[in-house]
Amino acid sequence: MKSFFVGLFKSKKGDDKSLQMIFGLFVLLIISLVVLSLFFRFTRSGTGTMTKVQEDWFSQNKVDEAIDKCKIKLDSAKNIDGIIDFCRYYVQIDFDGNKNTVGEKWDKGRFVFCQDKIPCFLLVSEEEGSKYDGANCKKILTNYRPDLLKELMYDSPQGDCNLPVPENSSDYLNSPNWVVKYGFYQQK
Repeated sequence: MKSFFVGLFKSKKGDDKSLQMIFGLFVLLIISLVVLSLFFRFTRSGTGTMTKVQEDWFSQNKVDEAIDKCKIKLDSAKNIDGIIDFCRYYVQIDFDGNKNTVGEKWDKGRFVFCQDKIPCFLLVSEEEGSKYDGANCKKILTNYRPDLLKELMYDSPQGDCNLPVPENSSDYLNSPNWVVKYGFYQQK
């Protein structure tokens, strides 16, 4: 009888260890699932942030590249031909990264403009050595190459992307809408 109790006790002791091991594995599984869910939640939110940073970097890189092209045009404007080339040159920049520039407007710095037609005289300012703003470029193109001026002209003051237009014409010179400010639209 004594050996029966010893055997019974031993088997319960073995069962206890098995139960402890199963319980330990179950706790480890729960902890692993919690850690994995936290990891995936963190990486999902981190990926969104990283994507936004990446988009901002690529957008700024496009702007810098366009400005560099315009500065090269300005630096080569040593005679009237180079000045005309600078004044007529425009770039397209997809600021919002939606792969579409037509009909899209963007508010950047001093001006609001359509993404499909951004003249160099807006990107290279007087502080960067340009004496050719929209007014001067319009005069030069009007006098020397009116046919090239038409490339920059819009049919309306809103451009192709519904740019804001001041209600009073007296506010046109202070408008962030470069089309209105410099008169690059077909006046009726």
